[in-house]
Amino acid sequence: MMRAIALLCDLAAPGTCTEIVHDFEPRQPIACIYAAGPELAALIPDGWTLVRLRCTTAPRRIGR
Repeated sequence: MMRAIALLCDLAAPGTCTEIVHDFEPRQPIACIYAAGPELAALIPDGWTLVRLRCTTAPRRIGR
C-alpha cells in the first residue's frame, strides 16, 4: 500500500493551500509517483492545482 501526499493550492488565492493524503495500491510501488496522478485527479477540486507530490509507504492496518 502506498500513500500519496499532495499539496494543493487555490488558483484564486495562491497563498491558500491544503495537504491531502491518499492511500492506494499501485501495480508497482516504484511507480507511485506516476500512478498517483490519476488517483489524485479525481480528488482535486475545481479551481485548485497540484503544487507538490510525494509518495511514501502507507502504514499497515492492524488485523489485515
